[in-house]
Amino acid sequence: MPDLVLSIDELHVGRDGRDGPQELLRGVSLEVPRGRIVGLVGESGVGKSLLLAAALDLLDAPARVTGGGVRFGERDLRSLPEQELNRIRGREMSFIGPNPHTLLNPLLPVGRQVAAFVRAHEGLSKEAARERVLEMFTAVGIPDAERRLDSYPHELSGGMAQRVVISVGLICSPQLILADEPTFGLDVTIQAQVLELIKRLVGSREDRAMLLVTRDLSIVANYADTVNVMDDGAIVESAPVEEFFRGPRTAQGRALLEAAQLEHRPGAGRARAGVAA
Repeated sequence: MPDLVLSIDELHVGRDGRDGPQELLRGVSLEVPRGRIVGLVGESGVGKSLLLAAALDLLDAPARVTGGGVRFGERDLRSLPEQELNRIRGREMSFIGPNPHTLLNPLLPVGRQVAAFVRAHEGLSKEAARERVLEMFTAVGIPDAERRLDSYPHELSGGMAQRVVISVGLICSPQLILADEPTFGLDVTIQAQVLELIKRLVGSREDRAMLLVTRDLSIVANYADTVNVMDDGAIVESAPVEEFFRGPRTAQGRALLEAAQLEHRPGAGRARAGVAA
C-alpha cells in the first residue's frame, strides 16, 4: 500500500485568454499522506479551489490541465476513463464545498438527495439509505434531524444547508476528503463539532486523509498536521504545522500569520499556534 493517498506532481493548469495563453497553476506539487490532514492556505484568488477542481478532474472550461500528474494511491487519475472516475468521486474521494446553494438541488428534499447519493455508491435499500442519512445528519449537528430529512434547501438556514453538504462528503467514509472551506457559515460550536467529526473519521483508519483548504489559520493550527502556503498559482512554502507557526519562512506565510493574529484578541490562541481557536 503506498504511503500517499494523493500525490500532485508539477501540475499546470491554463486557459486561453484574450492576450494569449494564461497559466493559472504553475507547477504545483503537493502530497497528502495516509492518516494525515494537510492544510492549504492562501489569500483569495491564488488558486486553492482551482487545485481541488483539477485534482477531481472537474475543471470548468476553458481552464484545462496542461501538464503534470495527479495520483490517487496507485492510480493515475488523468489516465482513467470518466466512468471509473465517477466511481471514485464520492465513494473513495469526496468533496466538501463552501456554497450549499450551488451543490444542492433546490427541487428535492435534502434527505432524498443524500440518500440517492449513498444508494448510487453503496447500493443500499431506500430504508437503509434513509437510516444512514439520519445518522449522518445527527452526527454533523443538524437539529431535529428526522424532520429535516424532508426539508427542501430553501427551508434551511445557510449553516444547516452547509451541514447537509458536509454529510454528503462524509457519508460514504471516503479514503480522501477534499474540503474547501468546509465549515464556512457555521457558528463556532458547530464548526468545532464538525471538524472533530472529520478528524475522527480521518484518524479512524490508517488509509484515510484530508486536504483542507481554508483561510482560517486557527483551523489549520488545531486540526492539520502540515500546512502548504499558496500564492499566485504555486506552493511557496510547506512545513509541519508546529514549525510553520513558530516562524514562516516566506513573506506570504508571515503575512497570513500576522493577519490572523490581528483578527483575534491577545491571549485567545492555542499555545502551539498563537492563533485563536
